[in-house]
Amino acid sequence: MIRIQHYLLSLQTNQSDMTGHSINRIRVALAERNKTNRWLAEQMGKSEITISRWVQNKAQPSLEQLLQVAQILSVSPKDLINDVKSESSLEIIE
Repeated sequence: MIRIQHYLLSLQTNQSDMTGHSINRIRVALAERNKTNRWLAEQMGKSEITISRWVQNKAQPSLEQLLQVAQILSVSPKDLINDVKSESSLEIIE
């Protein structure tokens, strides 16, 4: 089953998942490429504060923004997301 609803809800409600783990891995992806928050902010036309909040998992990018980050960093979008597993995950049933 697909666990998309919980993930999208997590992105909108910000911070970390219910276990305290970071939702996104933008910080890791930037470090692996020796890129800075400032560089990503310039590439996206966003403020450094916005990028900093994403990197610290204090806020989450929209799905569209996450796809843009993935494209800029030349990574798969799934590489920017930690596995969010929870008993409260909602499944879409066909």
